[in-house]
Amino acid sequence: MIRRIQAEKLEYAAQKALTYRVKSSTLAILLERLLQNDIREEFAHLVEDTLVINEEFFEDLLAASEKVPGSHRSKIVMNDTLKKQGVQLHRMLSEIGEALVFESEMYTIDSYELKIVEEYLDSMEFSISLFNQQKGMEISC
Repeated sequence: MIRRIQAEKLEYAAQKALTYRVKSSTLAILLERLLQNDIREEFAHLVEDTLVINEEFFEDLLAASEKVPGSHRSKIVMNDTLKKQGVQLHRMLSEIGEALVFESEMYTIDSYELKIVEEYLDSMEFSISLFNQQKGMEISC
């Protein structure tokens, strides 16, 4: 009994350590901060469009998730809409990353703030790419 409990705790700790945690609100906060700077209109539209896709993606992700009984985990039942939104969100995050290079050369965004946004975007982009690579109809997370 004790070994079983220890094994469950170890499995949970390992899963937690290997998990990429992504919150829709964090991306929204960082992107909204960018909008407060003196940025190009084209870039502002890209950021606003990404905020909309981000919100839609996480709403659909929540709707497609089910609690796994007796566990802290959830199961995501993939559907075409969720897959398309994942791909679109990844593409838009990549476009923002590329556009930030140009924005940084204009020196209109604080360099410290820019670094924070770039690092989080890289992390989020990687996490979404892992999500998009899932083959099955169900994902445990």
